[in-house]
Order: sequence, then C-alpha cells, then structure tokens
Amino acid sequence: MSLDTQAVSAAMDVHVLMHEISARNVANVSTPGFKRNIAMVESTAADESDSEGSPSIGRIGVDLSQGPIVPTRNDMDFAIGGKGFFVVETADGIRYTRCGRFQLNEQREIVTLSGDRVLGKGGPIRVPEGPERLEAGESGVLRFGTQVIGEFLVADFENTDLLEQAGAGQFKDGGQAMLDAAGFAIHHRCIEQSNVQPIDELVRMISSLRDYEACARSLKSLGDSAEQLYTWAGS
Repeated sequence: MSLDTQAVSAAMDVHVLMHEISARNVANVSTPGFKRNIAMVESTAADESDSEGSPSIGRIGVDLSQGPIVPTRNDMDFAIGGKGFFVVETADGIRYTRCGRFQLNEQREIVTLSGDRVLGKGGPIRVPEGPERLEAGESGVLRFGTQVIGEFLVADFENTDLLEQAGAGQFKDGGQAMLDAAGFAIHHRCIEQSNVQPIDELVRMISSLRDYEACARSLKSLGDSAEQLYTWAGS
C-alpha cells in the first residue's frame, strides 16, 4: 500500500471515529453531568519518508467546562458550581463524577443511581429517618433539621487532562493525587446538565461524513490511477 493510500485510509478511520464521538455526545445530551468528548487528532509517520504523517486519534479528551445548572426541587439532586467532582466508592475503586443525581439505599446512605456510595469527608453519608428535611449548604455541609450529618467530599486534580473515563459519567484519577476542591458551590435541589451543544455536534457529524466521503473518492481515484499504471506497464 502506498503512503498516499495509507494516509487517506487513516483519514477515513479518523472521520469515522469523530462521527462516532459526536454521535455519543448527542446521545448523552440529556444525561446529567455528562461532559462532551473530544477527538484529539495527531499525526503519525509511517516511516522516515513520510514527512507529513498520517492522521490518527491520539486519545479521546473531555471538555470539563460547566454545564447549565437547573432546579429540580428534588431533595436528592445536587450540582457543583465551579471546579470539582463528587467522590464515589465503587466495586472497582474510587471514582469521580459531576453527576449529582443521588438516592438513598436501604441503609439510608447517599448513593448514585447505580448504587455506588457517595463519600463525605468522614466516609459514607447516612440520612436519619424522621420528618425533618435534608438541606445542603454551598460548602457541601449537609443538615437534617438542625443536625449536621456530613459534608460532601469534593475532589479536584492538578491536571484534569490526566483523568480517565470509567463509564457511567465517572472518572479515574489517572495515577495522580486527589486534592480538596476550592472555590466551588454546591447547589441543592439542582442538577448540572450536559455541556453538549447538540446543534454543534450535528454539524460536526455532517462534516465528518462529508470528509469521509471525500476521502473515499480520493481512495478510489488513487486505486484507478494505480490500475492504469499497472495496465500501461504491462502493455
């Protein structure tokens, strides 16, 4: 396969993946706390003669910009304004999330919708039974009536680019130490919506499709030219 053909084929693969990433973003436009995925394209040289290199997806990045915060009136909904992540305890270890749509388990501990325990600064947070109402301050302190029952552990990281996606809107720390977040505000009875802009993603999907089709035409042209060359050489 010639270097030109390799480069066009690699570009087609990139456009397919970019289309899939935009489609994934659109599919999660209504998922609370979801962060837009970004294709990080880089150039890879096939050999020393390939000066420009072929495009490839180096990694899938994440846009951690703030999503809109909207009220829900649900006592178990929380949103982080500013930087930081809720810390959750999963079967696979500690994970971090921006999705603050929580519930209570049978032990009345605050957990994610998938049942992972949400951690406070003193461990899992348990809400007592009673007629009082759960309240949360901007600092993350939780009160049940007049009783302080815990405080959300809100984490941040020196380099959020190193965070690894772990599925279900959760992240792994990427081998770096967790830091206490600063400058955030907890919004109670609110949820952070996805930061995906659906119109922008649809435009990207259309652009990726058109670029893929252009590459396909170029690949066909290269194939036709090679076939003609072989025919001339054999005549």
